[in-house]
Amino acid sequence: MPAIGRLLTVILFVWVPVFSQDQLKVIEWPAKPFYNSRANATSENHLVDRIDDVEIESILVEGRLVHFGESFNANDEWLKNISFQVKNVSTKSIGQFQITLIMPELGPMHRIQIQYFCRECIRKVNPVAFDPGDVRELTLPDPIYAWARSIINEQTTLTKISKAQVLISYLMLADGSMISSDCMKTADLKNKCPFGSP
Repeated sequence: MPAIGRLLTVILFVWVPVFSQDQLKVIEWPAKPFYNSRANATSENHLVDRIDDVEIESILVEGRLVHFGESFNANDEWLKNISFQVKNVSTKSIGQFQITLIMPELGPMHRIQIQYFCRECIRKVNPVAFDPGDVRELTLPDPIYAWARSIINEQTTLTKISKAQVLISYLMLADGSMISSDCMKTADLKNKCPFGSP
């Protein structure tokens, strides 16, 4: 018998799972009101039931439309790629509007806050007005993201951060008056805050 016939050749097909860098993420409202006139209102904190002067038109992550409470695919850098399109639906000019998010997976003892706001509205040179009917984009400034990322990496990894939750929003009108709430008006019913005004 030829020598080659005495050789047993074993071919192993090893299946190695390949995981995409994209993983399921979600942006959500808080489970119950806290920074809200229903739960914690004083004359000093300016809390309201829901902010109705500004309306969230849409939420984009990496340029794709997403909704509150619905899972979506995104890479590990997703927090810096969130943007909120907001519209001034009041009759007054707005000085600034800010949405603050937290990451529940970090736990209550290590909670950090990241702020999304209209950077062009507060720039020192030629700031853009936010007048009635205007739509502006709220984004996360690079320095805030760099700070948040360093804090996250001290405790865990970005890969494990899959949830971002609304903590509170601040609205400052051009006349200096301010209101805040953990609930905001939304154009799309899919994004509706679970509490607040109907």
